[in-house]
Amino acid sequence: MKEISREYLKLYSSVIIQLWVIAAVCLAAFAVAGAFKGDKAWFAFIVCGLFGGFALVMTLVILIAPRVFEGKLKKYPKEIRDEIIGGKFVSLGNRRFYENHLLFYSRRKINLVRFDETESVEIKSIMKMELTLKSGKKLSLSTNPDENSAVIAAAFKSKNPQIKFIINGKTIENIDEKGMKK
Repeated sequence: MKEISREYLKLYSSVIIQLWVIAAVCLAAFAVAGAFKGDKAWFAFIVCGLFGGFALVMTLVILIAPRVFEGKLKKYPKEIRDEIIGGKFVSLGNRRFYENHLLFYSRRKINLVRFDETESVEIKSIMKMELTLKSGKKLSLSTNPDENSAVIAAAFKSKNPQIKFIINGKTIENIDEKGMKK
């Protein structure tokens, strides 16, 4: 679990830094402009307070996310916990492909999805994919500019051949090893 937490915090540490830099720049800009003096100082205090408050809340959300995931993981059956904590996986970017599960980070959360619960993978853009689960829930799966979404989609296909692929709103048909539609 420590490795997952470390990986997650490494990924989102830049977000924390960016938020605090923006809050500091806002504070410095108002200070240099002299907005904290005079009868309109309340406006500068409110704006800086909003930026600082948002940075603080998001920092706490990011720092607490691994603990939240650990709590959810404790509720899973022992075989799933063993697979995630001590099992073998293949890393593909910031994603971990286990035997039966995909672990990935999205929107400041750690997500765990079973491959057999995944109905479709839709490539939305160069840097975004969307998973649709059989329950109807949709999860965003981001990719880096240097990653190929088709490779990630192929990794899904290797884990569950029934997963549908959607590109530009069109479902890609299953093709056998000879290039013929099944």
